[in-house]
Amino acid sequence: MLLRKVQKRINMFYLLSLFGISLLFYYNLFAKMNLSSLIDYNSFLSFLLTPLFLLCISFIYSNTYDKKIKYLVLFVYIVILVLIFSNKIYMYFFNDYLSFQRASMFGILPNTGSILYDALTSIQIIFLFICIITNIVLFFKSRFKLKHYRKIMISTFGIYFIMVLVSGLANYEIVSYSITSFFSGSSTNIYEKKYDVYDSLKNKEIVTNEYTGVAKDKNLIIIQCESLQSIFLNRTYNDKEILPNLNSLINEDSLYFKNYFTQVGWGNTSDAEFITLNSFYPVIMESVYSRFPKNYYRGVTKLLRENGYYTSAFHGYLKEFWNREIMYKAIGFDKFYSSDYYSNGKTIGWGVCDVDFLDTTASYLKELPVPFGAFIITLTSHVPFDTTPDMSDIELLSKHENTLFGRYIQNINYLDSAIGGFIEKLKVNGLYENSIIAIYGDHQGLNISVPENVDYMTEYLGKPYLYDDMLGIPFIIHMPGLIESKTIDTTCGQIDFLPTILNIMGINNDTIYFGEDILNIAEDSDRGIGGTAFMPLGSFINKDFIFLTSVDSILENSKIYLRSSGKEVKSNLTDRLYNISKELMEKIKLSNSVTEKNLIKPILDNNIIALNNVIPQFLVCNFNYDTDHYDYSERLKSVIKDGYNLLSTKVYYRNEIFYISNALNVENEMTLIDFLKEVSKQKDVYVILTGTADFTLDLFRILGRENPDLATIVIPELYKLEDYQNIRVFNMNTPILCVDELTKTNEEIVNFISANELFAISISKRNFNSNLVKRIVTLNKFIYVKDVNDEGELIFYTNIGISGFYTDSLTYKKGLSSIKK
Repeated sequence: MLLRKVQKRINMFYLLSLFGISLLFYYNLFAKMNLSSLIDYNSFLSFLLTPLFLLCISFIYSNTYDKKIKYLVLFVYIVILVLIFSNKIYMYFFNDYLSFQRASMFGILPNTGSILYDALTSIQIIFLFICIITNIVLFFKSRFKLKHYRKIMISTFGIYFIMVLVSGLANYEIVSYSITSFFSGSSTNIYEKKYDVYDSLKNKEIVTNEYTGVAKDKNLIIIQCESLQSIFLNRTYNDKEILPNLNSLINEDSLYFKNYFTQVGWGNTSDAEFITLNSFYPVIMESVYSRFPKNYYRGVTKLLRENGYYTSAFHGYLKEFWNREIMYKAIGFDKFYSSDYYSNGKTIGWGVCDVDFLDTTASYLKELPVPFGAFIITLTSHVPFDTTPDMSDIELLSKHENTLFGRYIQNINYLDSAIGGFIEKLKVNGLYENSIIAIYGDHQGLNISVPENVDYMTEYLGKPYLYDDMLGIPFIIHMPGLIESKTIDTTCGQIDFLPTILNIMGINNDTIYFGEDILNIAEDSDRGIGGTAFMPLGSFINKDFIFLTSVDSILENSKIYLRSSGKEVKSNLTDRLYNISKELMEKIKLSNSVTEKNLIKPILDNNIIALNNVIPQFLVCNFNYDTDHYDYSERLKSVIKDGYNLLSTKVYYRNEIFYISNALNVENEMTLIDFLKEVSKQKDVYVILTGTADFTLDLFRILGRENPDLATIVIPELYKLEDYQNIRVFNMNTPILCVDELTKTNEEIVNFISANELFAISISKRNFNSNLVKRIVTLNKFIYVKDVNDEGELIFYTNIGISGFYTDSLTYKKGLSSIKK
């Protein structure tokens, strides 16, 4: 019997609410994408995955009569909806997904309700909330009986899991990526080819300039300003200066770095601190402060201490947040003044308001032994921008009231007045003349991912609001007695703070760092500043352009914008800009390697560091295949004895565990991790992992986060160009690209290979594309043909330019002798 019309309508409205939830969650993504980028990001697939997944759950709920199962299914359903809603709110402010660590910190915020209230003023979030409530009501009323919906249910489950495989658990898929990223850990080590790769970090030449030592023996006061963007310096709103005190400071005894950019990763404010004080890039996937608090660091703080300075950090918030209490000891601060020391201050937003905080901090500075180094972090100008109109000199236009844009302007105006009062109190306390004050922003306040922000900023600026506007932050070094102020146009970033400030302080920066002294860089330098989580990896900003890499790492798909006009351009400079991108990525990878391996002290102490030095070999041993029933440990010893140091092993994934034995070999199965542990006992032996097209991201997570030491002996084989970005994200070893089934033209594949670092290229006999191989040979890239076990085939392929082979039966010496014949 057909369902009644009323029930059918309820079911239909329930389905519409599901797609409404997904559409509202992905709205910002779709709003700024064209058709080609939809394909690149798999975002259309991701948009469909969420409602399909929820629909699958509703099928289960409708067709079970066990109350315990019903309650469990309902619990899972509600959890997913809460996850979707909380991520939408978090993305509203931070353009990122929640992780477990972020969620745990969110729980200790004193004004969570205020933040939620602010987010709920967004029309999108209001509609999403209404849609979710409607969906929950309809969930109980909808009826998807199995006898009527058997085909639909089977098809839905089938389509869902096929799409998961096709999309590779795309980063925008809330049900997959958000849940899995919720439990993030550590990532793996970099893959090195040169033994002297770390030597370049030592004994850098110290170049003096006219500012060397001008602030020697003076107190150093560093103020990190929350969410302060440089685009508002020297600007007015409603006929009022937005930042009058900072504007005045720029023109009086100061160096102002006009093109200074934030480079934070997922650690936001904590990353800004880490980059600034240590001149290292942030690591991918969470904050250095959370992941590596036990490392040895040697940055600004320790160098100041070695030169007789007393060092303190000041922040009007909880000492546990961002793991600061522990991390500040590792960095080298003598004392941390957290919110425990500001109990009398007025609370606004996240913590003690800037006026009270800076006023009290000035009093604490008066009591410190001199010379001192003070690191001060403001807070009030953080979202949700909770100052009241009477706390600002800016009166908003009616159209900007109750908007993030309007409230942000009022908040940074309030911050500016707090800084002005702080400097006046330094003068009263007799500290001003003998101190230098370095002021910079930590990251953006008005995120480009929020359409409302883009609309208001575009109108305010009179040009498109782009990444250089969002990521540009002020950097001012104020030195009483300097006499002549100077504005410096050099493109630079937080990574450059350490060498620049130490040169001015006259302190020898005999440590490991990745930035440059800005005062020694030519203002017309073409260097690019990147490393931020708010642009695709490898993207950068330089003096003329914003260069955004494509997710598939194909050069032609990158986007270039003119900074002067904000217009996208098709430039014949693409190759040169892409080279800047590659050099930047190498620096980031090297920096991450030093952080993750905790190598600062070993490098400085000239200890021997064992590095991987593998190069492509003529023959790769196919270590396992479908009929293997031997002892893997014994076979490992045998193939190494035969002369192999590169092993290819197919990986199988079942029950959330990776194996090198196939499903038919359960009597003698071996997990991938156990196998890699066996291999790691051998010297200079490496493993190529094949057959991973359907679970590449899962594999990278398991290796990169949970087994970083084992990841150093792994060479991954990639089957999609889009996975190359994940190599960067998880700092996996340089990969082999399998060109067998790439859904790209030969031209696109060749361009990708020529533009990106690859260990080798592989292709199977059955998919051998002679035209493509000929093109690749001209690039002087190492090419493997798979499954060659006949000496005649080996000779044939070698004669047409093939470099190496995967083999099941040819011995290394026999293979070489065949070629010599």
